[in-house]
Amino acid sequence: YGYNGTLLGLLLGAHFAWSPLLPLLALTAAGLSSLLLHHLLKLARRSGGLPAYTLPFVLLGWLLLALDGPLELERSIAPAAALQADLAGLAAAVLRGIAQVLFLDDPLAGACLLLGLLLADWRAAAWAAGASLAGLALALFQGWPQDSALLGLYGYNAVLAALALGQSHRWPWAPLTGILLTLLLQPCFPALGTPPLTAPFILACWLVLASSRSARQPVPPPQT
Repeated sequence: YGYNGTLLGLLLGAHFAWSPLLPLLALTAAGLSSLLLHHLLKLARRSGGLPAYTLPFVLLGWLLLALDGPLELERSIAPAAALQADLAGLAAAVLRGIAQVLFLDDPLAGACLLLGLLLADWRAAAWAAGASLAGLALALFQGWPQDSALLGLYGYNAVLAALALGQSHRWPWAPLTGILLTLLLQPCFPALGTPPLTAPFILACWLVLASSRSARQPVPPPQT
């Protein structure tokens, strides 16, 4: 019940300048995310539904970002960093793709997270690094905004999908498919004028899980 509220607090801190309203918004949003997650978990247990993942964060995050005008919240403007697409810059971008899972854009933060994954499970670390690299490569190949690509903004959803599906599936086809679906879904949200947050990760995992469950269901015998 904590990680959705944590993500909402990070979202508020990353997107808005400090104001006395921010702590109240963070506490309120965190409480609402726990209530929403509670009902989603109950629904999943009763009907065998799909995992909620970070759905409460996405729904409440979209709401908070849309309320900046009515609540008179000032957007935080970070200084533009000089990013280079050389070998060192690309390596830093892969680490940023991992760090962006927690709204961080420092390669050192990504290296710390990658080290934590490596200590826990080398396979998880390999999936995270590979997914971030795949997001970066596709963004540069497709000509998407280079600064966003080098900041790791096209990699973190693929990292989340690879980690989630890599833990729940023994064979590599599931995380590989999740990475591919995430990268295909990622540009759809900016085209709709909606920040993706972690929605591509959720949808990709749902598609993989739903397809694997349907493949395991026995085929009924033909009616005679």
